[in-house]
Amino acid sequence: MQEELRAFTEWVGEGRKLTQTGKLTLSDARTLVALLKTGDEIDPKIGDRVFRTKSSTELPELNLIVEWAKATGLVRVVKGRLLPAKKAAPLLNDPKRLWEASFTALGKMSQALFPKNY
Repeated sequence: MQEELRAFTEWVGEGRKLTQTGKLTLSDARTLVALLKTGDEIDPKIGDRVFRTKSSTELPELNLIVEWAKATGLVRVVKGRLLPAKKAAPLLNDPKRLWEASFTALGKMSQALFPKNY
């Protein structure tokens, strides 16, 4: 998970715009599913029918990484934008501290780990 958290935080770069509901845009989600190799399926096809993905919230593995990065303090949401947290930057270069911060963040992630319809 550390590699995914690092890659996600680097991808955020100087900041990314979020939707009005505070989620990743579908365009960004498509990019991240490929970049992070989450295994989420966009526009799944069952038989001859395609079920269009309408929101990044339909991608559970990607959402887990996003919420974990927030809970760990690597990124934060400010005025509808996802921004890297400058004070957390040293964690990205220290695997032990990143692991400890990630483990500690689990306590803040009940909603992401166990969604309503789980």
